[in-house]
Amino acid sequence: NWLADETMAMRLVSQNGHILKHLASGISDQRAIVFAAIKSHPEATADAPESFRNDFEIMNYALANTLENPKGVIAAIGAELLSNHVLFPRLLTAAVANSASVLSSEVIIAHLEHNPEFYKELLLSAMERTRNYYDLLHTFLVKKKLLNDDHLYRKLAIKLLSQEGYWLLQFPELSNDREVVYTAVDSNPLALKYARSEFQADKALVKEAVKGTGGLLEFVSEELKDDNEIVLAAVKNNGHALKYASQRLRADPKIVEAALENRGSALDYADESFKHELHYLRLSVNHHPNSNACQDFDEYQRGNKDLLTIAVLKHPTNFAFANRKLSDDEELARLAVQGYGETLKYASGRLRGHERIVRLAVQNHGKALEYANPELRANKELVKVAVQNSGAALEFASERLKDCPEVVKLALQQNPLALKFAGDTCRNDPELVNIAVQSDGNALRYVGRALQNDPRIITAAINSVGAVAVRHIQQQLARESSFGWK
Repeated sequence: NWLADETMAMRLVSQNGHILKHLASGISDQRAIVFAAIKSHPEATADAPESFRNDFEIMNYALANTLENPKGVIAAIGAELLSNHVLFPRLLTAAVANSASVLSSEVIIAHLEHNPEFYKELLLSAMERTRNYYDLLHTFLVKKKLLNDDHLYRKLAIKLLSQEGYWLLQFPELSNDREVVYTAVDSNPLALKYARSEFQADKALVKEAVKGTGGLLEFVSEELKDDNEIVLAAVKNNGHALKYASQRLRADPKIVEAALENRGSALDYADESFKHELHYLRLSVNHHPNSNACQDFDEYQRGNKDLLTIAVLKHPTNFAFANRKLSDDEELARLAVQGYGETLKYASGRLRGHERIVRLAVQNHGKALEYANPELRANKELVKVAVQNSGAALEFASERLKDCPEVVKLALQQNPLALKFAGDTCRNDPELVNIAVQSDGNALRYVGRALQNDPRIITAAINSVGAVAVRHIQQQLARESSFGWK
């Protein structure tokens, strides 16, 4: 039994300390084996016999080296060590040096409640050593009642807030302390949200905060929401901060222009008078982050070619918002389809039959052929351009061209799986089928009946995707055939 073999047991626990709990009695009681297990996984202390959980050297090593579960190792300390007033504090010191989180372990709360000075000592040690400030915050919040020391409390707060100002919420007792609040806001401007009203009215503090996070304008005093300097700083960082400005400043041309230059969609928050002025509409469109910059335009604005041109250059899909007249504008349609061919679907019926515009569209996005009129989907030269861009565009070619070897060959060279859209004659053409399956054996599922069992075709498919995949395709084809699906 290898669990009872000392040499094998030593080898196993050295690789995985948790195997200790499976070892035979007599083996798991050997100190060398227990220590080897704990060196491998300090958390294996939970599986060690009681005598070893009272062994100072073993527990000290485990607490100084555990990474996964320091609180679990604390919980495993034997009763004898827990009651030792000399050795237990030394264990805690080693544990805190490794991880501040152990200070919030329920196992040691009682000890620290009777030893507040030692708690301060451990807390200072954690402040100096830890890099995990969240652990330190959690530790402190669990036992802050133990800390009857205003100076140390403040020192700890500043230390924590210098790393993450958002934690200001956890220190309501210090929310009127200027240095504490400034430290928090400097670390994270969002801390301003939790500051007292006198700090939200502090112009110097607020200006620095909104320069970094403009949306914090929401939480500043009403007086500062009407301050040109503060609001300008906010909208330059985040145009949407205009939403929180005073009514007077939402009608200020300089403020509105700065907001729009940061984010075009801020026009939603400007005074109504700006929403019909071409200059501001242009700014809004030119600086809009999304493809729907014209979504809220009225019929007059959707018919303004200058405005729509800016919008289409920014994002071609804005062509979708052109009114009926501009959807029939050749110049605007060219701009749109050159940027994104699929916008052909927004063009007028006349332009979807315009060969030059459709050619530009399929050169950019072959599958835009879907939106061309039937006459152009039967235009061999145009369809060749489309399938060279995207073989799958063959789906939208006329029935005659789907069975044209020249067109199908171009489609297969771009995408072998375009064989799916070829006509019956081409799907049973050995040369064309070979092109497809050599490039991608999965095209076998679209091969015509006459060639589905052709050895040369099967071999080419196997060379491409392997015998297992080909066998699966053949089984699927057989099932479809039995159901009359093909």
